[in-house]
Amino acid sequence: MKPESSPRLSKAVALAAVLAALSALPASGQNPALSTPFVISRVQLVYSMVSHRQSLPDRVAFYNQKGAGNDQYATPMLVCDPLVTLYNPANTSASRSKVRVLLSDPPIGFKFKKNANYLRNEFSAAAGFHPMGRFQINNESNQNVRKRFVMLLRELGVNETPGAAITLGAGESRTFAPWVEENWTWGLETAVGYMPHAFYDWNADHNLTTQDERTGNLFGVEAVSGWDPIAGFQMDNLSYGSTQSRPASTYYNFESADGMNGGWVNILNNETVTVEAKAMRATPLPGADFTVDLLGGNIQDTSRDILRSFPMPLGDLPSLPQINRTFQVGDILQGPADNHPAGKSPFAVITMIAKTEALLENRFYERPPLPAADLYEMHFTALTDFNQNDRISASDRLASGFQVKSMTRFGDQLFLDFATGPEIEALRIVGTSSLEEGFTEDLSEQTISVPGPPGSGLQKAIVNIAGKGPRYFIRLEEVAGTP
Repeated sequence: MKPESSPRLSKAVALAAVLAALSALPASGQNPALSTPFVISRVQLVYSMVSHRQSLPDRVAFYNQKGAGNDQYATPMLVCDPLVTLYNPANTSASRSKVRVLLSDPPIGFKFKKNANYLRNEFSAAAGFHPMGRFQINNESNQNVRKRFVMLLRELGVNETPGAAITLGAGESRTFAPWVEENWTWGLETAVGYMPHAFYDWNADHNLTTQDERTGNLFGVEAVSGWDPIAGFQMDNLSYGSTQSRPASTYYNFESADGMNGGWVNILNNETVTVEAKAMRATPLPGADFTVDLLGGNIQDTSRDILRSFPMPLGDLPSLPQINRTFQVGDILQGPADNHPAGKSPFAVITMIAKTEALLENRFYERPPLPAADLYEMHFTALTDFNQNDRISASDRLASGFQVKSMTRFGDQLFLDFATGPEIEALRIVGTSSLEEGFTEDLSEQTISVPGPPGSGLQKAIVNIAGKGPRYFIRLEEVAGTP
C-alpha cells in the first residue's frame, strides 16, 4: 500500500542516497587528523556607530557654559563587536575547558565626517582610509599600528561569571562574544573617568581587547556564548588630538575661541556624522594580512601559544564598493543609564566563514595544513540590523533543494548529515520496514534536528531507530511549512 499524500508536502522526494538498509551502514569515526573537537566555523567583526553624552566634569561644564548645554551634544564613536562561532562536526558531544582565539589586523579602513567636513585631512584623499587601530589616541598617527583581539571563550559559571567549560552536542554550533555583565551601562563604563570598565577602547595601553581586568584574565577578553550588542569596543578619537592636526572646520566657533580640543568630536544632536568603510589591508607591515589563530590557552604569549594559524589572503575583497552611512547624532544616542543598545546602529560586518564543503570534509586541522583560502572565504557586507549577520552564507552553500551528505549508525541512533538551499523551510524523515507498503511512519518525534553553523546550510538529524529491526528504510521529504 502506498502512503497517502500530505498537503504539508510541497514535494515528496525519495533519494537513492537516502534510501538505505541501516544494517549496511558503516560505523562512524571522527576525522583522525582532527586534533581538537571544535572547528572555528565563522569569525565576524560587526561595526556600528553610537553616540554618548560627555561625562567628564570639565567637559560637561564647558558645554553647559560655552555651548548650548551638554545635553544638546553627543560624541560619536566607532564600535566593534568581535564574534567567533564554534562547531562540533562529530556525532558525539565534546567539551573543552576553554578555547582561545586571536584575531589580528581586521582588514577594514574608515573615514569620518562631521556634517560635510572630514575629521582628518587625509580622509579627503581617495585612499585616505585609516584602520581601526588609528582611532586610539596613542596610535592616531602610527601608520604601522596593529589591532588585535584575543578572546578566551568559556561559558558562564559560578556567580554568572565566565569560567565553565564549553560543551557542544553532535553537530551543534554556538557563537561567542565578549562578556557583557547584566548591569552594564555606559554610565558604568565611564564611572571612573579616564579608566574604562571594559569597552571604552580609547587608549591602547589599557589592553581592553587582549586582556580582561574584570576577572584579572591575562589570556584574553572573557567571551561567552550569545551576543548582547549593547556594548562593543568603542573608540571616540575619530579626529586628531592636537589643535594643529584637527581640521579647523570641524570645531564650533566657541570651541576654537576657548581652546577646547581633542580627537573626540562633540556634535549637536540635530547634526550628522558620516562613516565611510572599505575593505583594505590594515597595515603595510610584511605578513600582516587578516589572520585568525587558534591558541592553546596555556601560554600567555600568543606567539608561543599557537595551535593552528589561518592567514586569510584578501583576494578581491578590497575591490568591493565602500559602505557609506550618515547618522543624525541624536538618533544614535545611548544614554548613560540605557540597559539596551538604544541608538547603537550597525553599518558593516567583515566575515571569515568556513566553506560548506570544508565543513563536510572536516580538514581544518590536517597536517600539513591546508591553505586557509581552501577552508574559508571573506565577505564584506553592509548591515542595518544586528540580526542580519546570520544571513551571510558561504558561496558554496547549496543553491536550492537539499542533498544528503552522509549517514552513520551508532547502535540505535542514525546520524544523517544533509545540506539545504536557502529556500528550504523544513524537512522531515519518514520510514518503513517494507518498500512495498510505502513510507508510512513519520519519525519526527523520534528525531533531533540540529542546525549547523550559520550560513553553511548544513543540518544534522539524529534519529532514534530502536526496535526498527535489522533492515529499515528512510526517506527525507521537503515540507512546505512548519506545522
